[in-house]
Amino acid sequence: EYIFPILSRRLQDSSQEVRVAITEGLATLAGHATSFHLTKERVLSRLAEKLTKEGQTDAAKRAKYFSKKHTHNEEKIRDFASDVVIRVLFMRHSRKGSFSLEKRAVVTRIKSLMVELGHKRVNDGLLRGIVPPLNDIDWQLRAEVLRRIVGVSVYVGSVACNLFIIPCVTGALSDVSETVVFEAISAATRLAELRLISNRTDLEPMVKAIAPLLCHTSPALRLISADFFEAICSKIDPALSAAVILPELRGLLLPNIPPLSVLPVTRKTVFSYLHPPLTQNQLKQAARALRRCSLAGRTSGSVGGAGRIPGSGGSGGDSKRYIAETIAEALGESKKNPKNSAFAEKMAEIVTR
Repeated sequence: EYIFPILSRRLQDSSQEVRVAITEGLATLAGHATSFHLTKERVLSRLAEKLTKEGQTDAAKRAKYFSKKHTHNEEKIRDFASDVVIRVLFMRHSRKGSFSLEKRAVVTRIKSLMVELGHKRVNDGLLRGIVPPLNDIDWQLRAEVLRRIVGVSVYVGSVACNLFIIPCVTGALSDVSETVVFEAISAATRLAELRLISNRTDLEPMVKAIAPLLCHTSPALRLISADFFEAICSKIDPALSAAVILPELRGLLLPNIPPLSVLPVTRKTVFSYLHPPLTQNQLKQAARALRRCSLAGRTSGSVGGAGRIPGSGGSGGDSKRYIAETIAEALGESKKNPKNSAFAEKMAEIVTR
């Protein structure tokens, strides 16, 4: 009735240090407060039972009254903590700043906060609060959410994970920051190891987003992508793997290799038969093709020697095909009949991102 209302008003303090201190200490303060009321409630309940046995009915009634009051205060503390967490996660940018440090302080302590709030408050409010930080301009905040998101999925269970967590991870795979994409693939790998990704509807968009990253120029993204496919193929049904995963991998592998159905999908096998990633020069040619397509979207026409470029009336698929042809030419293949056309199309997906 005194401390928590004051702290609630301090969330609008002009000093960022004060706001960060409140969010950092919220889980600890709520935990100590609920423990205190829980201990007092148990002590008063035992005292009421003892007084009832001794025949002191009036004193027993007073003990029961105060015991219920402590139970009520415990629920009020949890309601307050839940309200503060949701308010912080939904804070918008203003003159006071981006509030990214406050949000990061909440996200880093989200596991202990979930334990204090309980399942009902987490499912009703906290899950919705995960979405705004993933859309924040601070890439460090987005990466921090993805580092903690597996712990959230374990706490809320498989149903809430399929409805809230997996769509968030899949969306983060298209992030502009390589660090955020790395954390998203890492989260997807751990979800796969926990067998929380088993639905084809959830698996298909995730596989289509991660497969081209096996040939990304970043070694870290290539390695974590291979770990994802090793984890998912070892946990899901082989029929689902053959229908969803193997067709996506086939376009990234070198020609004349053994059928994927007879090979175990591991990091070693994937990198043994994987097409080498694009060199810097090949990537620059593809980037120049992308710039031409972007320019043609505003001023439709053709560029000398490159043929017709999709103009403002063309679709994104036309641009992707043009970039794929450019990549195939950079790989030394014929434009009309490229041997590595499937690989070029996958690389075009990376470039157009």
